[in-house]
Amino acid sequence: AWTNDVRIVAVEPYESQPLAGGFVGNHGIPEIGFGFVPKNFNAYVVDNVAAVSTTNTEMYTLADGIANKLFVAYAPYTK
Repeated sequence: AWTNDVRIVAVEPYESQPLAGGFVGNHGIPEIGFGFVPKNFNAYVVDNVAAVSTTNTEMYTLADGIANKLFVAYAPYTK
């Protein structure tokens, strides 16, 4: 990020990591194809890319709780 006070982390499926330049494969996020990189993705402002497993259902519960507590918007989200 442009300041030391803010860190921007992009999150992508562990099973398919195109943002980090890794392998591309089948993942558990519906309606997003393999190797999908959003058109508005700007690697210049991203400090870190985190890979999260899409097969772990506890991850959805944890992400929902964190987002609600911190008032963070995130997408896509499918239960």
